[in-house]
Amino acid sequence: MKKSDEPVVIDTSQVQGVLLSGHGKLNDARFILLRIDEPLAAKKWLADVRPEITNGHHRPEDEAVQIAFTYAALVELGVPRQTRAGFSVEFEEGMTAPHRSFMLGDSRESAPENWEWGGPKNEPVHILLMLYGKGPTELEALVQRHRKLATDGGLSVVIERETHTLFDGIGYREHFGFRDGVAQPRMDAVPSHELAHRRGAMREDAHGNTIKAGELLLGYENEYGHYPVSPAAGIDESRSLPEKTYGRGGFDLGKNGTYLVYRQLEQDVYGFWKALHDKVGGDSKDRDYVAAKMVGRWPSGAPLVKAPDHDTPGMELDDSFSYISDPKTADPHGEKCPFGSHIRRSNPRDSILSPDVDRAIQLSKRHRMVRRARPYGLPVDEKFRSEEVIEKGSDGASRGLNFICFNASIARQFEFVQHTWCNSPKFAELHNDPDPLIGEQTRLDPKGGDFTIPGQPVRRRVTELQRFVTTKGGAYFFMPSLAAIEYIAKVRDMTPLQKHVAFFDTDNDGIISIGDTYRGHRRLGISQFYSALFSMIINFALFFQTKGKFMQIKVENIAMGKHAFDTGIFDDDGMLDEKVFDELFSTATGASGEPSDEDVITRPEMNAFVTAGGDRGRPNPGGLPHWFSQRETELIFCLASDAKATVDGKDEPAITRRTLKDFYRGDLFPKIERLLAYKRVGGFGL
Repeated sequence: MKKSDEPVVIDTSQVQGVLLSGHGKLNDARFILLRIDEPLAAKKWLADVRPEITNGHHRPEDEAVQIAFTYAALVELGVPRQTRAGFSVEFEEGMTAPHRSFMLGDSRESAPENWEWGGPKNEPVHILLMLYGKGPTELEALVQRHRKLATDGGLSVVIERETHTLFDGIGYREHFGFRDGVAQPRMDAVPSHELAHRRGAMREDAHGNTIKAGELLLGYENEYGHYPVSPAAGIDESRSLPEKTYGRGGFDLGKNGTYLVYRQLEQDVYGFWKALHDKVGGDSKDRDYVAAKMVGRWPSGAPLVKAPDHDTPGMELDDSFSYISDPKTADPHGEKCPFGSHIRRSNPRDSILSPDVDRAIQLSKRHRMVRRARPYGLPVDEKFRSEEVIEKGSDGASRGLNFICFNASIARQFEFVQHTWCNSPKFAELHNDPDPLIGEQTRLDPKGGDFTIPGQPVRRRVTELQRFVTTKGGAYFFMPSLAAIEYIAKVRDMTPLQKHVAFFDTDNDGIISIGDTYRGHRRLGISQFYSALFSMIINFALFFQTKGKFMQIKVENIAMGKHAFDTGIFDDDGMLDEKVFDELFSTATGASGEPSDEDVITRPEMNAFVTAGGDRGRPNPGGLPHWFSQRETELIFCLASDAKATVDGKDEPAITRRTLKDFYRGDLFPKIERLLAYKRVGGFGL
């Protein structure tokens, strides 16, 4: 752990560049969502495309390439289960899990069943390929090349999302016409490369707008003083990952990576302005005033706490304000910038969360995100004039926002803000006031939500607001570091023999200590005595053979520790020879005909099976190996007996061919832990 006075240094050569800067000079972009069809070919494609991934060292002038993966993609690409277990639950479950859809307000027209991509009725999305170009021509050439590389590399295009910036000469706008992307947090860290320090998320800023690196990147301390949950690899064949210096060890797959949230948000621009126009009785000045109150800024970007009554030139990119602590902008009652406005509820700064201003800022920092959103579709009016939008009417065109944000904790940052602050109709002691732009308006009242403008002597309330933003697609992604991309491209799923023992590697550091072995046996329901006994025997027998330290088994080298009864079933690399397995099973049981998953083997037959599992023609070694083989057989029967067989007129426990094969494939122990952990059977104190 670093001392508080030591600056945190970020290796910007490992961080994908879009997190540090949104590639604003590259006006055009295409987000390509891909499906993995052939995992091996896709891994080669990933290795080939890795050198083109844009890192944070340099500001790209012509083009940029970024990449991110869903949890399902990591499964397809063979990232081991033990390594994937280090990812967050929300990333694994995905955006469309029913309880997450509820939290995010994805109901009715925004329900995942109605999405264009990412929903349960759509093709699976595995990879997000983000391509940026300085102009349409450059972008199209980049897209054509990468589309061909992807389709030739075992991938299929699910959907492509066109996107661009809406630059007005000063900054960027979104389709409702308001300035966007002004308020961004900065990392309290220094870059390993000086160029990154002058821009984007690495720019120096006031204390109230700087957050710990661990709020955005895995592998660093966050605002709680802890490290975010981060995946670790027990084996790194790429030799590219750094060792994990916190937590339980292993190789740090998460470091310098981040979680990316992508939501396609369709905007009803005409519906928004027409609704406000009707609710204020057609008064254009009042319409724009109410719209500004809903957003918290004027369309130009001027913040309401500094310009509460009318738009003010020169404040377009102004983000230097607070709601409580600065006397010049103090707005404790929300009379300048309403509590329910979009920018105040999505980033409360020093208000609402605590009467102690410093504490309020600290709490607010724990829910900040870096946003890299880009619009899609053409604007209704190029100058973003509300009166022109109303006059033109609805053109039926598709337009909206490709919302993208980065955070180290999807649950604590993105989901918390969306659910607790934006979707809550009771935010800041309001009544029926969800976020007027992105909130779920009908959660409490089917007629719609309200928006309250505090004032003296009385407040003003706009009622029965409908939804003007509809979710059309979305997914959670992991955007890895450059080193992690190399690992993913080269990782092999564990061999069956490695899987078999990796169950005991409880901290996933590639080393099985005697304590790991003991805890693994206990997770299988084995008594303390036998867990301790087996742990001492197993670790003593295998530490030397696997080249581990004293009483420590090295998972990577477990194939070197095959005992004499395994060698005919596993090859020298630890791969299961299923043909040999079926041959030995049929010989031991006397089964004839085609092998069936439902064939069973009894305890005496199992002893014959295990004994015959040595190199054929090799004599039974006897002694301790033979004794241990018999104990292993009894243990397997205690844990995995799933059938009965008649022996001498009596029903005896038996194991099906399917279950025994799961044991040799390395898949059985996790199943036993999940399904039989609380089932007590005879033998070994179970």
